[in-house]
Amino acid sequence: MDSDCVWRYMSLAKYVDLVHSRAMFFPKASLFPDATEGKWTAHAYLWGRKQHWEKAKANGDTLQQLLDRAKGDPRRILQEAALLYARMTAAEKKAVLGDVLADVWLVYPHKREEYLKGLVESWTKYHDSHNSEVRDYGSQVAIHRESTYISCWSRADSMSAAMWNLYGGTEAVAIRSSVTKLKALLASNSDWLANLGVGGDVVDVYYVDGLMEPDEDLQGDLLERLLIGDDVRVGEFSIKPSLYEYEREVRAVLYPKRGLFDPVINPHPDWSGISLPVPGHQDAAQRSVRSFIDSVHVHPTLGSESMMARVVQAINVKFGLPDVPILADKIEAIGPNVSVQSVSRSHG
Repeated sequence: MDSDCVWRYMSLAKYVDLVHSRAMFFPKASLFPDATEGKWTAHAYLWGRKQHWEKAKANGDTLQQLLDRAKGDPRRILQEAALLYARMTAAEKKAVLGDVLADVWLVYPHKREEYLKGLVESWTKYHDSHNSEVRDYGSQVAIHRESTYISCWSRADSMSAAMWNLYGGTEAVAIRSSVTKLKALLASNSDWLANLGVGGDVVDVYYVDGLMEPDEDLQGDLLERLLIGDDVRVGEFSIKPSLYEYEREVRAVLYPKRGLFDPVINPHPDWSGISLPVPGHQDAAQRSVRSFIDSVHVHPTLGSESMMARVVQAINVKFGLPDVPILADKIEAIGPNVSVQSVSRSHG
């Protein structure tokens, strides 16, 4: 996405909070209506593990059947292994079970049964413990969702009717800013955030097909996504299903800093979000808010004389921002813009 321009569609109440508090509110991810937020990298990893251990369990069942037929006879074990191996495809021979069957002759004869039984027990154990791993990952992701704070924007050169419909229609406003200004906002608050033990980054959302049952290539892509920021949560919360691609989302992400091997905890369980302040004293804050907001737009079915446009202007004046541009780019066909001005003529 080449455009630096971003839009945030919000209710009038949220706009009042922005200009009154001189702060941008970052709600925690668990408050978002999409219950899959922040879960897709863990889901991809666990899906891959599920495929691995289900295959391992099937391989274990095959080895157990071999042992049952061999009845503890070392030579019979070798014969049964050779028969199984001979029936395999070329791809199967290169897989785990193929390697085991090909190499069983390398094991001391009196150890063959013990060796294969050990594999069966190990594969079954890890297969049966997979659901426990799923629960552990689910608990960690839940903590990340409670302790990661996100401001969502839409990257585009112009407004989107779909986004207006999604975020309040004619009762909402859209503020226009830029990715550059979002990054500058985080940078200017870096000391304040550091005192809170919080880091931040700005990232484009990565829209993906096939998230429910990711193949190996996609699993690798999603895990690599964890490296795009200074913390894995930047990558975790930048992945969404492709059905949301119309949003063209850019996210400013805030997260509590922690060491690589520190326990995963929520250090501020009472926080519903973070209000990222505009730095400086009041006059400087007003200038900074004015600089951050390029313009405020009302719904494209409303004109400059609409009640919504007048209310937004009154709000700006009340909170010391009278020069913030309010744009009402009303969409009309066969309207005033195709008419010519009437010319009156005098007759002498």
